[in-house]
Amino acid sequence: MVFAAAVVELCAAGAAAGKVKPKKPSDPTPPAANSALPPAAATPSPAATVVVQSTESLLAKARALYTSMEYADAIPVAEELLARTDGTVDERLDAYLLQGSCLAIVGDAIEAEKPFRFLLRGRPTYEMPAETPPKILGVFRKVQAEERAIVGQLKELGRQRAIRELELKPNPLATARGGVPLVFEYKLKDPRGSVAAMYLSYRKSPSAPFSSLALTIDDRGFWRAELPGEWTASEDGFTLQYYLTTRDAEATDLVTLGGPRAPLALPVEAGVVAEVKPFYRSWWFWTAAAAVVVAGGASGYLLYSQATSLPQTAGRIDLP
Repeated sequence: MVFAAAVVELCAAGAAAGKVKPKKPSDPTPPAANSALPPAAATPSPAATVVVQSTESLLAKARALYTSMEYADAIPVAEELLARTDGTVDERLDAYLLQGSCLAIVGDAIEAEKPFRFLLRGRPTYEMPAETPPKILGVFRKVQAEERAIVGQLKELGRQRAIRELELKPNPLATARGGVPLVFEYKLKDPRGSVAAMYLSYRKSPSAPFSSLALTIDDRGFWRAELPGEWTASEDGFTLQYYLTTRDAEATDLVTLGGPRAPLALPVEAGVVAEVKPFYRSWWFWTAAAAVVVAGGASGYLLYSQATSLPQTAGRIDLP
């Protein structure tokens, strides 16, 4: 009986299993949990946070390493500072100084030249301190000499270019007369504004030294200088020797007319300074005096008689 009941029970279980409905193909299969979600971002740990140092702190660190003679360690710090764009000009120049100094100490003299070159182009007059080590000073002096030569060459090229563009036209003087002012006038074409000063050098005798007179610009745009009549006065006449020099803002000569070894020449005829009449010899004085006499009566006549009786010596009035 027991066996039969067990068989019946097993058969009933099999029949029940056969009645389980299969899933329809149209039924969607539920996705696995989180299969369509992106992976969660990892939360950084406090130890992995990067601290960005300021340019000022990097420069201070490089200086400290240089002072403590840790030259190899100071080089990458200076390079990091120079790779940034937020530093000031002075901070970058200080970094070039540290970089070049450290490279010279560790033995890379060729690489040290480049930062020293940048330093001197930003600070052309910079000089190393007296206590600078010889290895640094040797590289620096070499670069300094080369940079000064480059600056000199560039200045000379600029000067030659300015000279080619300058055009100086004098107001022609054939002869001059002594005892009257002698005026020199020049029209200057100067597209770059290179000329800052103009000087006239002159003398009466070939054995005399040249004197110098600065020219000024008048309202017409002429550069002008004038020798007074007292200087040109001569009883026998003479030949004036002169030359003209233009200079830039650094007092470097540009265009010249003539020169100390080949001066220009201008004949000056004999002539003396015209005698200046005392005021009481002028017509206007006596016209005014006559009017005073008519208007003032006796007092006017007294003034007239005193004026006509004053003694004169070499054009000078001697008051009683």
